[in-house]
Amino acid sequence: MKYTGLAFEMLAFILLGVMGGYKLDEYLDMKNPIFTIILSLFGVVGSLVNLIRKLPKG
Repeated sequence: MKYTGLAFEMLAFILLGVMGGYKLDEYLDMKNPIFTIILSLFGVVGSLVNLIRKLPKG
């Protein structure tokens, strides 16, 4: 049960990246979703870094 919070944090990181990129692409009227892709990848990397930092040292 204690890892449920980590899963929601990972989801939040990724969703914030996707939504931020989408809004930025929309605001700049981009034809290709460049910022959505870049920020979603940053969200995935950030969530993995956060996960590794919070896991107990074995």
